[in-house]
Amino acid sequence: MPAPGETDRRRRGGPARPGLGLTLPNPAAGLLPRAPVWYAGARKEPRMATAEEFRRLALALEGTTEAPHVDRTAFRVARIFATLAPDRATGNLKLEPDEQELQCLLQPAAFAPVPNRWGAQGWTTIRLDAIALPELQGALELAWRHAQPRGRSKKQGSALSR
Repeated sequence: MPAPGETDRRRRGGPARPGLGLTLPNPAAGLLPRAPVWYAGARKEPRMATAEEFRRLALALEGTTEAPHVDRTAFRVARIFATLAPDRATGNLKLEPDEQELQCLLQPAAFAPVPNRWGAQGWTTIRLDAIALPELQGALELAWRHAQPRGRSKKQGSALSR
């Protein structure tokens, strides 16, 4: 019978750590400790997005339709909020200029303003091989919110209430 605070070496594989009440693994016995599931998942590199996932995430947003737009595939609600390039390596999102600036500062490898007047309006290029799925989903949702149908203006509302 082992002493208090120790374990049987034949069953557990090693002597107890002093003061912790834990046993050390015995590699020869194949009793290596397992990392918790949450820890093992956290160590993996995030999976980067693909054009198919961009399309799937965009179409999953309520009311979104897909249509050709010049040489790209466009995703719209009331207005276009995202496009997918023909090379399927990049996409464009319509963000507010301050949101665009923040995204470009936080993830310069993934986000860049479109290099013309469109970029000044908030159109932002996303490199799909540089952005993880959760970040892509968040960016698409942000752009989608801005493309929702606009409500009636105050002037129209007061004219209709008479």
